[in-house]
Amino acid sequence: MCMSVHNLLKLKQIYTFFIAGSPEMAFIHALAAAMVTSFIARACRDGQLASCGCSRGSRPKQLHDDWTWGGCGDNLEYAYK
Repeated sequence: MCMSVHNLLKLKQIYTFFIAGSPEMAFIHALAAAMVTSFIARACRDGQLASCGCSRGSRPKQLHDDWTWGGCGDNLEYAYK
């Protein structure tokens, strides 16, 4: 009986940590948002989503000359929406 009460209290502490606003959770949420944005942008680029396509951006200037530019960049504009 004591062990199950202890486990419930521990579970409540963990739940409160994840629900309550904390710098750590803000960081985790920011990482998750960045990952989702990146996945959507790349899915647009790869033609996996019917509602968007390649970005309208031109070849990046910082791209090395020996790299071949396929003309289709990540569509970050769509992903931000």
